[in-house]
Amino acid sequence: MNTGLSIIIVNFNSGYLLKRCCQSVKNHLSYPHEIIIVDNHSSDHSVEEIEKLNLENIKVIKNQSNLGFSRANNLGISLSNSDIILFLNPDAYFDEDSGMYLNIWLQEQFKSNCLYSAILIDGK
Repeated sequence: MNTGLSIIIVNFNSGYLLKRCCQSVKNHLSYPHEIIIVDNHSSDHSVEEIEKLNLENIKVIKNQSNLGFSRANNLGISLSNSDIILFLNPDAYFDEDSGMYLNIWLQEQFKSNCLYSAILIDGK
């Protein structure tokens, strides 16, 4: 294990949202990380679009059936190389502010063994 961050994204026919999510991680997260996409047998070619981007530090697991959300997340954890796990839905994305705050939190204030989800509406 290392001290980086593993971002686990479970995908099922998320379309352009998956691409936007991954690009936002690339553009706004400077903390060392890997992205693990666990695809639950999508038919919309969203994973193929990600593979065309040639992003660094990304693993794509293509399941032959829909394992469900929990089992897919557990599979992602089993393939992680990091001590810190972030579960990120494909319809979520980082903007400049949220990426900056996560970078600061991870670099300076990490004292827990879990990350949690927060909903920001209008930046509040």
